[in-house]
Order: sequence, then structure tokens, then C-alpha cells
Amino acid sequence: MKGRARAAGLACLASLGFVVAALVDARPAAAECARITSTRPGEVYLFRGLGNIASLGPDEMASQFSKLGMRNCVDNHVNWKAFANDILERSAVSAVSHPIILVGHSLGARAAVSMANYLGKRGVPVAYVAMFDPMESTEVGWNIGEVVNYYVKIPLMNKLVRPGEGFTGSIDNVGLSGWSGVSHFNIDNRKGLQFNIYVRALNLSNEATLAQIEAAEAELSETPSAEN
Repeated sequence: MKGRARAAGLACLASLGFVVAALVDARPAAAECARITSTRPGEVYLFRGLGNIASLGPDEMASQFSKLGMRNCVDNHVNWKAFANDILERSAVSAVSHPIILVGHSLGARAAVSMANYLGKRGVPVAYVAMFDPMESTEVGWNIGEVVNYYVKIPLMNKLVRPGEGFTGSIDNVGLSGWSGVSHFNIDNRKGLQFNIYVRALNLSNEATLAQIEAAEAELSETPSAEN
């Protein structure tokens, strides 16, 4: 009985997080876009969670994507639509560098899906969406090629990604309940998961070399087990 009460309490706190997010993150936040000369095709957009607190992973990954030579921007989850509209404007004049890759943690994960679906309704493809522990189940649209969802399983909370109408891509819901020390507040910092995303991004950019892939895979010391 105590276990059920605790689980219900966690679910309530999660719901409260959406309300708090609307209040705390209503203020504008400046996007941090890498000032680099891209050497690989692709655009990567990374979104932090509530109040930019305990979402350091997106910033770490943005730095790494800069080293890989891929254009990238990192921002709070509430600002996803500004990036989406910028892509739409540039798409009209064929000025978007594909593939488009979206990464998010917590409420940032939901923002990544929202942005992808928004672009899909306007005919823009999104190659890859990578999610770190979303706060709810989400549905992905027809325009998305691949989705990976790394999540921490909590009773009474459904965090799985499901296909929407017309979706023909791949969805990989990866539960990390067997990983020691992994929580909602540090999952986006796990180097093994980050490198999985780097490797896939390199492949999608069509310029990954075998040496680059092997170097990234050498950093992977953990292998998550899938959980539906």
C-alpha cells in the first residue's frame, strides 16, 4: 500500500512539473548556437528541461557536436518553436542542412517531439530524435526517421514513445532500470548514451568513417537493455 501511495505521489509531482514549467520558463532564454564553420552536413538542436536545472547533458553534447563539425544549438525546452520556424523559413529557399537531429532531456524530450511533429505537419523531414527520460508518453509523426527513448521506469508513469498515423520509421524504447545510479536527474550525462547518439549522428550525416565510429564505440562501457 505504501508503495502505491509513493508511486502515486511521484506521478502527481511529475504532473505538477508541467504547471511549474509554464510558470518558471515563461521568461525568454537566449539560444546558444555554436559559432563554428560546419564540416559535416546536418543541424542538431538540443533542449534542456525545467528551468535549465539538472539538464547539463545537452550543453555537454552541444560542445561535442561542435568538435564533430556539426551545426548545433542548445536552449530551454520552451523555445523549440522559434527554431522550427527558422527551419521552415530556410527550407522554403533550400537553405537547411539535412539531416535534422533533435535531442532533449525531461521536458526537453517532449519539446524535441513537439518540434519534430510541427515540422512534419509542414512537410519537413526529421532524421533522428533522441530522448532522455521524458515525463510522459509521446506520439511521433510520419516525417521522423528514427527515435531512441532512454528512460527510467517509474510505476504509474508511461514514458514510452508510440507511432502516430503514417509513421514508418523505427522506435527504440530503452529502459534503464537495470543501470546502477541512473536517475531522471543524471541520465542525460551518461557518456555511453551520449556516444550512442554521436555515432548515429555521424552515420546519418553520411560522412562517418569507420575509424570515427570505432573511436566513439570504444567509449561505450555500458550496454542498455531494452524494456517495453
